[in-house]
Amino acid sequence: MDSELAKARAELNLLEQQEQYHLEQLYSIRNTIQAQRTQIKEIVSQRPVPISRLPNEVLLRIFDLVIQAGRSGCDVHDVHDDRNVLMTVSHLWRVLIQSSPKLWTYIRLIGITRCSTSFVQIHIDRSGQCPLDIVIAGWFNPSWQPPALSNLLDIVLPHAYRWRSLVFSGMPEECALLTLSKLDRAAFPSLTYVNVSHIPGTDTPCDYQFLKPENVPRLNNLHLHGATVWNVPTPPSSLTSLTLSWNFAGGGTPPVLLSALHGLKFLSLEGSTQNWEIRPNSIHLPLLERLICKVSYPGELLRALSVPSLTRFDFSDSLEPTTDVFSTLSFGSFSTVRYLSIDFARNREVNPCVRVVDLCTAFPSVRHVALDVHDLREFFCIQTGSYPADHWDQLEILSIRGNCISPQLSEIQKYVRPWILQRSHWVKLALRVEFASSTLSAIDEDLLTAFCSSLNQYCSPEVFVKDVSLQHSVVISGMENGSLNLSLIVHGISSGIVRELGQAFVGGRVKQGIVERCRHCFA
Repeated sequence: MDSELAKARAELNLLEQQEQYHLEQLYSIRNTIQAQRTQIKEIVSQRPVPISRLPNEVLLRIFDLVIQAGRSGCDVHDVHDDRNVLMTVSHLWRVLIQSSPKLWTYIRLIGITRCSTSFVQIHIDRSGQCPLDIVIAGWFNPSWQPPALSNLLDIVLPHAYRWRSLVFSGMPEECALLTLSKLDRAAFPSLTYVNVSHIPGTDTPCDYQFLKPENVPRLNNLHLHGATVWNVPTPPSSLTSLTLSWNFAGGGTPPVLLSALHGLKFLSLEGSTQNWEIRPNSIHLPLLERLICKVSYPGELLRALSVPSLTRFDFSDSLEPTTDVFSTLSFGSFSTVRYLSIDFARNREVNPCVRVVDLCTAFPSVRHVALDVHDLREFFCIQTGSYPADHWDQLEILSIRGNCISPQLSEIQKYVRPWILQRSHWVKLALRVEFASSTLSAIDEDLLTAFCSSLNQYCSPEVFVKDVSLQHSVVISGMENGSLNLSLIVHGISSGIVRELGQAFVGGRVKQGIVERCRHCFA
């Protein structure tokens, strides 16, 4: 009995010793855990704030995108305001922005007191030797005297060798002549983009000597708007894009530069051509790929053009009957065109179908046609057993511009659907019908569903919401684990469309659009 008691006490003593050992181990582990937690908190507190963790090269890319976006804003100081706001975020950001020449290359010489000589000089100094984008505009206020403009020009013109782009607009005659006289005395070896607009006509000749080939040897993109387009000398052979817009009745001949620019790939013309007299096939543009024609009497111009590489043609209605314009074209003049965009004016004739037949036959090889919803009747009303659009037997895509509202979808149902049904019997080429709406809020879901269902058997109907400006709110909140939670609140569209948008994101049915924009995009 005594031996059993002694044995039990020995075992208890052993267990108590083990308990004490494990308790000491537990206390030690707990102390270690607390020390580790304290160390982690200290490390976290010493880390840079999230806004400063990005590498400098990533930050600079973000800053550049923000400033580039500001260039297309309405406020003339958007770019500078955006940059100033960014510099107030942190000391790091301020130092980084001030020491990055690329962020100081956009210089606006504007007629307000804020654009001081010191303001411009800071941009010149901080931009280093980077290419400069110059805007000269906004000098109509009588209190903005030419001497102020002259002082600003004297700061930037010594660096004309760095000018990459020039936008010149919005000033009275005195300021315009002052600017031109100074520009004409300089050379711009790096200048690639020029946009001159809203310069009033003057009694003093404005011949734009600074645009001579020897002064702008690398110029490839030229925009001229207003009464002065005829006074420009022939640009250099490097020019590939030309936009001319004028608002008066021109002389008897077009600008001489048209027939001399054999390297053009893009040409846009808008204005009166009532008195033009040009020999047929006298303007040879062998590399031209896109033509935008918004002139009052296009027949004379189109008959003069020889454009064997043209693939895209944008045509706006004119004062000249469409039949007269296209019925006199040489056979095959525009047989290379694959994309055709048509936008008629609202002053249509009573029986418009006749006027578009010759237009359709002039473009026999089009694959993609874009029309306004209000113009459908002209192309898809049957006449003598056929439709004008029947001449487009290689058509693959029909784009219709408008809004997804009942009257406009009814127009498509009335005119386009019968043509699609009839076309399906003799043309086996698959057709895609795109309805491009400018707003989601105008979409009638039920009507749109019925419309797409009625066409599914004969073509591929698709709805594109282009240039949509969603009214939305973005809510970003921090999470305990350091991540961010983002919520998107969309206003002004139906709950059904919102659900579809959400399902598209969740299901991965989101495509990234590739938007080709001009490098120099200015307000």
